[in-house]
Amino acid sequence: DRLHGLVLSLRVGTPVLAIDPVAGGAKVTAQARACGWPALLPAEQVGERRLDRWWDWCLTSGRVAARQARETFREGRLPDGADRLLDALTSRAGAG
Repeated sequence: DRLHGLVLSLRVGTPVLAIDPVAGGAKVTAQARACGWPALLPAEQVGERRLDRWWDWCLTSGRVAARQARETFREGRLPDGADRLLDALTSRAGAG
């Protein structure tokens, strides 16, 4: 849910505060970095101050950043698993 929530939110232009539950970061961190998304916290660093800071950012400048991420996805400059899924579904529909 965390990884897919991050990607799906950015694909539609909704700011998201991503939290990676794996110490040191794992796939959520990797995907946020691949998307250029800064609102990311490792679970071990979650604290009220950090959450408040990023939450405020998501509700202000993060909105603009999320819309920019959406445009990046739409223009095909940042492919993800959803693109591969759509390609597979389209090719099956055409074959059947």
